[in-house]
Amino acid sequence: MREASLQQLSPLTEQLFAALAPDASPVSINRRLLEKGKEKLQALVAVMRKLLHAIFGMFKHHQSYDGSQLVARPAEPCIAEVA
Repeated sequence: MREASLQQLSPLTEQLFAALAPDASPVSINRRLLEKGKEKLQALVAVMRKLLHAIFGMFKHHQSYDGSQLVARPAEPCIAEVA
């Protein structure tokens, strides 16, 4: 039964990533997690969870979707590290 549910999930994931194609950040998150050795379903759930948090934040702060905020920006070095 688990295999059947995973097979049904596959077309849904393809539709999800096709819908997000203009915004590549969820796709890049998924690819990065797969490269780190996560299973396909683990990576998918991580992306869905991240999108869910983004949607909650959008409603909470009355903002529109901004995909650039999904991916963490590299931290700027502090003055002590530069010197």
